[in-house]
Amino acid sequence: MSDFNDEAMQSYPFADITPPLNWCLVALEEISTDVSPGFASGKHNTDGAGVPHLRPMNVDRGGQIDLNVVKSVAGSNGIELRPGDVLFNNTNSAELIGKTAAVSAREAGFAFSNHMTRIRLEFGVNSVFAARQLHLLWMTGYMKHRCTNHVNQASISSKTLAKTIPFLLPPRAEQTRIVAKLEELLSDLDAGVAELKAAQKKLAQYRQSLLKAAVEGALTAEWRAQRSAPPLPNPSPSRGEGLEPETGAILAPLPPRGGGAGGEGAHSSQLTTPTQQGHARALRSAQTPTEHALWQQLRAKRFGGFKFRRQQPLGRYIVDFVCFEQRLIVELDGGQHADQQNYDAARDAWLQAQGYRVLRFWNNAWHAQQDAVLDAVWCALHDEAPPLPNPSPARGEGLEPETGAQLLARILTERRARWEAKQLARFQQQGKVPPKGWQTKYPEPVQPDTSGLPELPQGWVWSALGESFQVEVGATPSRKESGYWDGGIPWVSSGEVRFSRITQTKETISEAGLRNSSTQINPVGSVLLGMIGEGKTRGQVAILDVEATNNQNCAAIWVSASGVPPEYVYYWLWSQYEVTRRGSSGNNQPALNKAIVERIPFPLAPLTEMRAIVQLVDCELDRADEQERAIELALKQSTAQRQNILRAAFAGQLVPQDPNDEPASVLLERIRAERAATPKPRGRKARERA
Repeated sequence: MSDFNDEAMQSYPFADITPPLNWCLVALEEISTDVSPGFASGKHNTDGAGVPHLRPMNVDRGGQIDLNVVKSVAGSNGIELRPGDVLFNNTNSAELIGKTAAVSAREAGFAFSNHMTRIRLEFGVNSVFAARQLHLLWMTGYMKHRCTNHVNQASISSKTLAKTIPFLLPPRAEQTRIVAKLEELLSDLDAGVAELKAAQKKLAQYRQSLLKAAVEGALTAEWRAQRSAPPLPNPSPSRGEGLEPETGAILAPLPPRGGGAGGEGAHSSQLTTPTQQGHARALRSAQTPTEHALWQQLRAKRFGGFKFRRQQPLGRYIVDFVCFEQRLIVELDGGQHADQQNYDAARDAWLQAQGYRVLRFWNNAWHAQQDAVLDAVWCALHDEAPPLPNPSPARGEGLEPETGAQLLARILTERRARWEAKQLARFQQQGKVPPKGWQTKYPEPVQPDTSGLPELPQGWVWSALGESFQVEVGATPSRKESGYWDGGIPWVSSGEVRFSRITQTKETISEAGLRNSSTQINPVGSVLLGMIGEGKTRGQVAILDVEATNNQNCAAIWVSASGVPPEYVYYWLWSQYEVTRRGSSGNNQPALNKAIVERIPFPLAPLTEMRAIVQLVDCELDRADEQERAIELALKQSTAQRQNILRAAFAGQLVPQDPNDEPASVLLERIRAERAATPKPRGRKARERA
């Protein structure tokens, strides 16, 4: 029985456990005839011609051999696997060193990589028992502690594995009982894990189906049908309000008159006291469905990049939603506010005296004409007059929605106006008179190629990303100049663009770094698109929730300037992930570029419908994410349960010991005696023949 030094026992999961009397703690060289790696693949193929050549990826995290992707080589060079061998991953990232699996009859005759070590065991040592125990050492992180770290990977040599990795050896009969019990328990666990992973796969498919339905208009088909239905009864003219509470809808904000529903107008006698803060937290936790729906539109700078706070204490009062940047308060009122007008008038007078504007809507107004409410908020944020009623005699509606084509025309007009204003400012700064014909220099946006594109719902129009939005590509300031880095300007690398919202970045640059590179500060609400990468990066997208610069490997699409919800563009590009990747150029490293990104077609729906799409998709994705989190928790619990079962097995606690079993020490003595009586083969080929 071997003695192990302190380094070997550090982090060893069974260091503090006294094994049963008939067990021994040994080194692998004491119970194996050969511990050696395979050979590099060299020329290989994936069409199955030749001999299968197993690599680290062919041992999965569950300790099983995975043959879903197998490379083949011309020959095995006599270095092959046979049933009863154990395959150990000796080179990989430090986190993956030590994955181990038992070789079955299915893999007989396979070759294996030099990044894998074959352990050929002596008679009397169960290969499944050995593989399970070594794999548990990987699961617990012990192998990471024992590996040697290199520049890009780590390794455990055959010598280290054979001589210094502790191994608990029970009697031969007990090994068999332990393996049988493990197979019984782990097979049930594996079945549950398989069901969880199948559910994960279905969720991924559901997300893609949801996004496809959203950007093709199928998701909002019912919404469009409801919009074309006859209007609600006209408001009561006697009250002089948009509509009577709880009986209809409005097209513009109500006159400032009340606090929020459910106590949102409650106040404290002091400025932002702990009691008031606690009340505000309670209101946030008990949002009404109407408040929750509006908050989904306003939260996380989703609404034109403006930051809103909910249930915010202001002086003695708590307001529903406030944008401090624009000094704008938005309130949703329940019907009880019709009976508290004096209180509400005093409240609003105080808020207005502090420089706030108050927009107030009845709850039922949100339910009946949500788009009109959002339009009014949008106009207030931009200091614009709310849209005037434009009744259609044929339809009898209060407002005629802007179509996708009309929205595109407005976007193009506004883009040109911004360009002309920028040019005039530049001429003025240079002290020059604008030259004749300077407006003809305007770079016309890219128009989409609509050939082969599907038909869109009524009111939608095909555009291109470069037609609707400004597209910018960033840069990386010189790494040689330390003063260009670690400043106060967020800088996004393409690796951070991965179907997410970006609220902070791993790195920042300085003003000097910004001035001395071709990157730019992208506004909140920009959508970033990964352009380069053989892996998953190319085609992934993210939304900026902070102003940030970016590197040259991703494009920044300035969506927020158009009024189009960034989430809509984000969902469109997410749905087109595989299509976008196929649209790359280049041979050695396929990549997108600014011109390709600008030409990507994009379905522009009416603004009101895009908002509805975002809200519907957000709600469905929230539900899917909740299910995903539940599945991930269950998988983590399964992993913990697997470890507990394996720990019990290799601590001698899974099956009872039988005093009649031949002790492990006797097995070791027999192995030593047989080795002493048999000349040791010299050279690898001789060992292979033996």
